[in-house]
Amino acid sequence: MPKNKDFNITFLILRLSILYIFISYLRKDKKKSTPFFKILAKSFYTSFIFSFIFAGYVFFCLLVHLPGWKLIPESDDYLLADLHSHTFRSHDGIISAFNNLKWHYNYGYDIVAITEHNNTIGSEEANILAEQNSSMPLVLKGIELKESEETSEEIEKNLGQSEEGLDETEETSEETEEAFLIGIGDCLNLVKSVKMVRKLNLSQTTKFIDYVKNKDNAKCSTKGAIFTVANKLDIEDVQRLTVEGVDGFEIVNFGHPDMSNEVRREILKEESLHGLKLIASSDWHGWSGYARTWTAISIPKVRKLNRNKWKGLVMSALQKGSENAVIPITAGVIGKPSTLRIVFAPFFEVFRYA
Repeated sequence: MPKNKDFNITFLILRLSILYIFISYLRKDKKKSTPFFKILAKSFYTSFIFSFIFAGYVFFCLLVHLPGWKLIPESDDYLLADLHSHTFRSHDGIISAFNNLKWHYNYGYDIVAITEHNNTIGSEEANILAEQNSSMPLVLKGIELKESEETSEEIEKNLGQSEEGLDETEETSEETEEAFLIGIGDCLNLVKSVKMVRKLNLSQTTKFIDYVKNKDNAKCSTKGAIFTVANKLDIEDVQRLTVEGVDGFEIVNFGHPDMSNEVRREILKEESLHGLKLIASSDWHGWSGYARTWTAISIPKVRKLNRNKWKGLVMSALQKGSENAVIPITAGVIGKPSTLRIVFAPFFEVFRYA
């Protein structure tokens, strides 16, 4: 599957410089000719100033959390969850566990799954904070992993049987582009690093599902849940992962909104045939501050119950085939945005909110 090209500021400056030179040449006074090198120098200077201003604008958009939507349930039968978010314990996250929970509280979430890449350190930290402050959202322990096509034998061969063979810097065999999975549940307590991911062979989908859903782990008292991230999926992935036993799919991911209509239709078909759960996630890493996705979990009179009972009830509701309704919610239509929509997102979102 082709990868998106990274935005390259160097090429932007170069293109602006060439454009400026061309315009300056067309507008120059023939009687009072300006030396070409001065036009060139001025063009680079102007392009640099423009790029500096644009970079400041981009940083403002990414780091300043402007006001946005907050969802308020009118019934005691629903809890609002975000089942996919990160802290700086993920390589691409920039937010602390405390500020992650604060952000989710401000936008109406009752429950948050902290799903770091390849570790559970962030969810452990957030869980401690939530237990110390009951006004914060309840935390579900989670992790996000990328599938691997390596077999158990290949991993053992690459890593060896000793702890020394589990060095995090050691390279494994080449992997193909596969789906990303979210595991949620208390069984993930031991998975604190890439080292443990490799040792437990969790990059293999079936191993990961069995581990999280507590099929072979007597140390866990509850069954976890597995969801597929709405990123780089195709129809074959949806069909395969359904057979392998995931509990559901992200039907909307605010961080990756460009799911094709064909894949979305396939997810809806599998959901109706197999009782899968569909969720809408923020995939929030701390960049920008908008909330436009929630997952409502239906549990009769749950808000009147002691908060300590929520976690077990929610985990049961997230299981494939459970009778509890799990409803993905979005503020407005979410799809692949245009380039202009991305660049001016803060103004569009504040205008929509107002």
